[in-house]
Amino acid sequence: MQFAVFLKKPFAILTILLFIGFGIRVWSLSTIPGGFHEDEAHIGYNAYSLLKTAKDKNNVFLPIAIDQFGDFRPAGLHYLTIPSVAVFGLTEFATRLPVAIFGALSILIIYFLSLEIFQKKSVALITAGLLTFNPWSIIASRSTSESIVALFFVMLGAIFTVKFLRKQHLSNLIYSSIFYSISFLFYHASRYFVPFLLVYFFAVIFFQKKVYRKFKILFIVFSLLVIVFLGILFKFGSGSGRVEEISIFSFPATKLMLWQQASEDFGQNVWITKFFHNVIVGYSYTAFINYFAHFSGDFLFFKGGLPPRYMVPWFGNFYLLDGLFFIIGFSFLIHQLFTDRKKETWIYLISLIWLILGPIPAAFTFEDIPHFQRSIMMQTGFLLIAGYGAIILLESFKNKKWKIVLITLLGGLYLYGVLLFGHDYFHHMNLYQPWYRNEGQKDLVLALDKYVKQGYYVDMTTQNANRLIFYLFFNKTDPAYYQKIGSPRDKNGLRFGNFIFDDSTCPSNNVEGLYKWGVVPIFVDAGNCEVYASYKKLESIKRADGSVVFNIVKYSPPPDKVLP
Repeated sequence: MQFAVFLKKPFAILTILLFIGFGIRVWSLSTIPGGFHEDEAHIGYNAYSLLKTAKDKNNVFLPIAIDQFGDFRPAGLHYLTIPSVAVFGLTEFATRLPVAIFGALSILIIYFLSLEIFQKKSVALITAGLLTFNPWSIIASRSTSESIVALFFVMLGAIFTVKFLRKQHLSNLIYSSIFYSISFLFYHASRYFVPFLLVYFFAVIFFQKKVYRKFKILFIVFSLLVIVFLGILFKFGSGSGRVEEISIFSFPATKLMLWQQASEDFGQNVWITKFFHNVIVGYSYTAFINYFAHFSGDFLFFKGGLPPRYMVPWFGNFYLLDGLFFIIGFSFLIHQLFTDRKKETWIYLISLIWLILGPIPAAFTFEDIPHFQRSIMMQTGFLLIAGYGAIILLESFKNKKWKIVLITLLGGLYLYGVLLFGHDYFHHMNLYQPWYRNEGQKDLVLALDKYVKQGYYVDMTTQNANRLIFYLFFNKTDPAYYQKIGSPRDKNGLRFGNFIFDDSTCPSNNVEGLYKWGVVPIFVDAGNCEVYASYKKLESIKRADGSVVFNIVKYSPPPDKVLP
């Protein structure tokens, strides 16, 4: 028996889910999450620069990758943010809006992906509903996360690939290749996930006799074209810069482990040492630890992933009920794999393969494991299986009264979970460890503006992520002017206008050196610096939790040191 209530008006329900999903992802977007991370500021200002000059802030004409701090990020999101900045101006809302929109539209995309895989509207609607309220999706959609946009296009590409598996039309291969390639322009993770996914799709096509030989060849050709495009991006877009920086093959701890193992084998036959303690075993060990960290209960249900700015207190990336649905769906998929000889099973298993492949991009990095962003591809696989399991559970109850009881119980528990997440995210998150989100940076920039207008020089700490990009963003600095002066980078002693960026925590301690230059500036110290008696505190910049991020102080020199 089908879950009939969802089959009557699926598009009406889907429309409601889209409106709810959009509302959740856009409401109070400029202020929640609190603060404005420097990665977001870079995206917003580069979009502004591209809009005004057709160059990024580094003076590169229409780049395909943008160098933020030697990482060369794919430039897709910067271009995608241009229309929003053009309409709403250079603001936090304008910077965050494009990703929020794609996060909401992903509800529609996962509906059609689930429908193509399982061929059941009820499964597709439940899956779309799970994504609507999914913590992982909501957090990422509100955080200017390139991964959300990349995942959107990967799912869109997969829809047309599955269509090709069912009905061999060349147009489906063309569309899927285009969308996979577009995903490469947004986030590195898709560049490692998609090739593995294509390998599975090829295996399915290869073993299906109903797929003609010419279509198998065409699939190989278009897959190779996607890989060639990816290679071009790596070659000409410095696509490997960030990857090499965070790769486990650059991880000092693994190298140290191999050295320790070899040193403890001193006196033993060298070939025995090489057999047991070699780079293949060592790096595989690290990769497996990283990989399975993304299947831990903490990551999935209780704590979430790193970096800490994405962590909602007392919450993971999924609800506990999602876990129940997932277990049921996973069990039935495995059961079908070994008992059902229909070829449909291999298409159903796309969801499981998707989940298995999802953490691979994160597994080969060493920074912030388990990683919230780099493993986001697995989100789709988890929800596809959970949606399938939810329908199996509901349809297993044949008695109408018991089914109503079950729906009421599960619905009530799920609603409580959603409300609890909403409370933790929209209330507690702004107060919970706000120092990871560059809280107070906007207030500092606006506060210093009035002192600069009075002619003051400002010597300020770079601690607490006090970077130049915030002054470019919040002051809406003319990109043409910034490019003209050489697009200066953050460094100790950087001078930009009336600002001096100082790597010391308490620049006010260096007043004597500046005094000799004939300048008595105001100082910006980190919030934990002591304010001495010879200084006047002008104001304090505080986080939402009341902790002090910065103190703005003015030196009051003794009479014998007054400048002539």
